[in-house]
This record gives sequence, structure tokens and C-alpha cells, in this order.
Amino acid sequence: MAAPSANSVCEELLIIHREFQETLGEAHNSLSDGCRPLNDLPGFDSTLIPLVIRTLARRLGITLPPKAKITNLYISNDGRQRLTVREIADGFCRKYGGYFSG
Repeated sequence: MAAPSANSVCEELLIIHREFQETLGEAHNSLSDGCRPLNDLPGFDSTLIPLVIRTLARRLGITLPPKAKITNLYISNDGRQRLTVREIADGFCRKYGGYFSG
């Protein structure tokens, strides 16, 4: 079985963000692959990123080491831009695709 595609990662990430927004009691009407979660999702902030990334990995069958430091995939490498869901999914594939165990 191959590692998940960027499209499947993006779809699952959108599902996870919808679930988080519902849990937070916040709207998620603007949620799409062009959404920038740190800008566009009320109540979502950087403290939730490790939980989202670990949830995403688990759902995709990717085993991350228990104490692995989770990279902030929600901002650009230079720290100047908050990224879209599509860009986050692409970054996830680059960073964590090698951990796929399926």
C-alpha cells in the first residue's frame, strides 16, 4: 500500500478541522482547501496544531514516534505566512509521508 496522496491528506485534514470547529462551538462555513486555519477558523490557534497533526497521522495509518516533535506545518518556513489547508497537506506529505506503515 502506498503512502497517502496529498489529496487524501487534504480531505482528511478538512474533516478533522470541521470536527474541531464543531467541538469548539465555532462556525466552519469558510472551510475549504484554500482556507488558512490560523486566519480563518475562529477559536483555532497554534496550541491545537500538534493534536491535529497527530490525529491526521493516526487516521492515515502513519505511526509517529511518541515523543516526536511536531513541526508547525501551518506557517511558512520563514514564519511570515499562514498556510492554506492544501499547503499544510502538501507539507504533511513531505514531512511525515516516510512514516507510513500501511
